[in-house]
Amino acid sequence: MSQQDEIAKLKKEIARLKTENYSLLKTNELLSKETENLNQIKEDLQKENAALKKQVNRPKLKPEDLMANLRNAMLHLEAGLKSEKNRVDYTLSKFDLNLKTSLQTDEKGELFLQIPFLGEDVPAENLSNLKLAISSIPKPSIPLITVPNLIGTMKDASINILDKLGLKASVVEEASQSPKNMIIGQDPEPYDEVPAETTVVLKVARPIEIHVPNLIGMELSAAKKALQSNALIIGKLEQKVSDAEPGIILSQNPKPDTLVKTGSAIDVVVAAAGVEIPNIIGRSEKKASAILIEHDLEVGKVTQRLSIFKGIVIEQSPAAGEVRVPHTQVDFVVAKRISMRQLKRFVQTSPEITKQGVTAEMIMAALDTFAIEDKGSLKSFVNTNDKTIKDKLKLPSLKLARALKAILQKIDKKISNYKL
Repeated sequence: MSQQDEIAKLKKEIARLKTENYSLLKTNELLSKETENLNQIKEDLQKENAALKKQVNRPKLKPEDLMANLRNAMLHLEAGLKSEKNRVDYTLSKFDLNLKTSLQTDEKGELFLQIPFLGEDVPAENLSNLKLAISSIPKPSIPLITVPNLIGTMKDASINILDKLGLKASVVEEASQSPKNMIIGQDPEPYDEVPAETTVVLKVARPIEIHVPNLIGMELSAAKKALQSNALIIGKLEQKVSDAEPGIILSQNPKPDTLVKTGSAIDVVVAAAGVEIPNIIGRSEKKASAILIEHDLEVGKVTQRLSIFKGIVIEQSPAAGEVRVPHTQVDFVVAKRISMRQLKRFVQTSPEITKQGVTAEMIMAALDTFAIEDKGSLKSFVNTNDKTIKDKLKLPSLKLARALKAILQKIDKKISNYKL
């Protein structure tokens, strides 16, 4: 092979190698770009994976805890807006919060808010938008008064408290289950600071009107529960003798379905077994009281009255034989033996006695000698022979004995009405 041919062959080989080298360089460039793209995809996937992990592991916050945090943040922010050096203070006059976040429930069914981490990339629609409106408040030239907490107090007491603090009161009524005239709300709110003479609006409870339930036919215990469930109470409780089972409600006032205010008292009449009033006339006070207690009755008002009798019951109310409910009080009058001094004054003012020649000494002697202490012993005296009375009392005549009998039969009632 000639030298020229060898040179041509070498040039051709060099050209081929250059072409192949260029092709390899292009291939390497493409591979580098592809590697770069793959690395970018890997990095994006790693970021997405990290974001997903953060989203899964976002802190869970209860709604009440979020509200507490916001309240504390507002208090701190408002405190930071106040300054003694400035001519005006600033306060939060409006606080709008549009919160967009994930909602989640745990295994107990409790609701949680899922909050993003600080610096976490989240979609724009999940961002929270916090809007604050700040307004200026001139510093007062006079001291402010702290509004007291009046909720739960009564109207008159609240008005008195405000008056002593230099504040005014305005009362508005509002239907409520709370007791009548109790403060259930106020404006300004408790612990706000206001100038003197500021009017505090007091919301006063007004009883709610409800329909009275029908208690007739119920047992007393069931009736009390029915009233309690309707915010009512038992009022006057009266017993009445009836053939119905004891303890059953016979009537009520107000009547069923009447509109009344909550807390109203409902009077009821309850069936009771009858007790016959015993006769205690002629009994001593002690014995009469014992008889009443034995009959499931009570001793009522006990009074005394002048009489020729001594220490016995001469009147009673209710009368014997009447039928009343158990524990009815029975009033009675106990006879108080008239004294000689009182008897003399009585005789001196009784012409019909002095006309017949009967003296106070004769009357007192008859009472003591013949032991006249009740109607039975008086009846025995009246039936005693005139001569026996004349002899025992040493009367000058039988006429005086008969006069004494007649006078003693009539005298007791007159003595009872005698004004000493």
